[in-house]
Amino acid sequence: MGAGQPSDTRPEIEALLIARYREMSPSEKLECVRALTRAVQELALLDVRRRWQDDAPAFTPGFVTPSC
Repeated sequence: MGAGQPSDTRPEIEALLIARYREMSPSEKLECVRALTRAVQELALLDVRRRWQDDAPAFTPGFVTPSC
């Protein structure tokens, strides 16, 4: 994290994370981004289902997948 920003990660762990990110190939980094994107989409869909329960239309996997 930048100077002056609070962090809940110990400095030695953050240093290990940064070192690993620097070692990763571009394709490894892209796969991490893809996995995080999928996780966020799943969480968003779960929230929609939770909020609308009985009133929601039948959702299918991939409902929030962008069409880019």
